[in-house]
Amino acid sequence: MILQALKEYYDREATNPDSDIAPEGFEKKGIPFIVVIKSNGEFLNLNPTRETVGERIDYKTFLLPRSKTRTGSRSYETTFFLWDHIGYLFGYPENDPKAARQHQTWLNFLNALPEDLKQDEGVKAVLLFYEKNGVAAVKHHASWPDCLRIPSCNMTFSLVGETGPVPCRPAVQAYVRAAVSQPTARDKEDSGAARVFAHCLITGEYGEIARIHGRTSIDKDTKSLVAFQTNSGYDSFGKEKCYNAPVCKSAEFAYTTGLNTLLKSRGQRLRIGDATALFWSEKASSLENDAFF
Repeated sequence: MILQALKEYYDREATNPDSDIAPEGFEKKGIPFIVVIKSNGEFLNLNPTRETVGERIDYKTFLLPRSKTRTGSRSYETTFFLWDHIGYLFGYPENDPKAARQHQTWLNFLNALPEDLKQDEGVKAVLLFYEKNGVAAVKHHASWPDCLRIPSCNMTFSLVGETGPVPCRPAVQAYVRAAVSQPTARDKEDSGAARVFAHCLITGEYGEIARIHGRTSIDKDTKSLVAFQTNSGYDSFGKEKCYNAPVCKSAEFAYTTGLNTLLKSRGQRLRIGDATALFWSEKASSLENDAFF
């Protein structure tokens, strides 16, 4: 019931013109540093995005292609769409074999992008950045030590003179929206994983089932609300991962995004000791934000 209620909350917000909840295929994410480059790939600057929100310091949030859940010994084989942490973008730490594999995954991802998307000015500039050894230039910038102080610092690129990063460019976001409605082999959660179709336990509709569910910031460990350990006695009828609790991909995105939105809310979240209480109503109401004011 809680998954269904969270999906209903997302559906309600998604149709609210005053809501800024992320559409399917995207997420709101804070990016601490932006790598500013020219259209020819030349590195210019490493800009911090710190901003004051109320009484706290936070990072500027952008609407980015949704991240993927990375698990297991081969998690380095999964990267995000034109943004990720410094292990992927810059192969840091240099003496860490895992970081080297992450960086190679990132480069392989960029080279495998569709040719029409590579012609976008921003995407093309990112490709040229790596051809011109921009990684070394970034690591010599005065702000690089500040990046290293942030564990797994998320970063992306931006063309000089533009206010939004490359993943926010119209061509990139149009590609992501198209991938949601027409998934291809490269959009699968796991390379080589067969697509599974079944009835969704949230909607009752027949559709493609999510093998791994997105992470939620329930606690500092950031776990998935629905997850199964492989070969640990939780699999049934030959099913693995989240096929044991079949939820279609659109419903998985909806409930996960709804939950993460509530967890970040300042008006619909109440911290009591080590527990967090979330509250919302069936229909939009000022009571949602004022109940515990």
